Amino acid sequence: GRYKLFVPEVPDFFALSASHDGFLPLTQNVDAAMLYDTTLAMDFSLKPSTEELIAIEPVPDVHHLGDNDFSGSINSQFQKQSEGDHYKEEFVLTARQVPPYFNRGEIRMLAKGVQRRHKIVINGVTLDKRLEEAPDDGSFGEFVATFDASILRASTNTLEVIAKPSNSDIDDFEFVNIQIRLAP
Repeated sequence: GRYKLFVPEVPDFFALSASHDGFLPLTQNVDAAMLYDTTLAMDFSLKPSTEELIAIEPVPDVHHLGDNDFSGSINSQFQKQSEGDHYKEEFVLTARQVPPYFNRGEIRMLAKGVQRRHKIVINGVTLDKRLEEAPDDGSFGEFVATFDASILRASTNTLEVIAKPSNSDIDDFEFVNIQIRLAP
């Protein structure tokens, strides 16, 4: 379908998501400058859901971790207020979504404002690759980390993103649309 959105004041870069039952949600980074004095057309071609692709949130929400104590033009462009230093979500897998059917996993999300090495934990196992970078211009960029699917189980699983503190400060950053992709 075609939809028109009237956009209020927004940060220089913001995340816009589209979702529909039976489809994998899609999120895109939007440069607010592209909205001034024009109509912006965006194509959200959603792909059907499959057992290899798991959306942690069927309707993606932007999450902000940190302490709301930040400065600078890039960091002052967040969409939301902080939820604290810890994000935790559960997701359910079937017996056909874990080894021996799938042996490798990949976690994907869009992130902005990342300046430290934040932990990603699945079922109590911290992934080797940390969430440690985002585009320098303050936009949302794609983060991808692979992992051994043996940490997944056929039942309820937990995914956590934990903001890394430094002295009395907790790095503020945002992320959206966490997905897990499974491979043989």
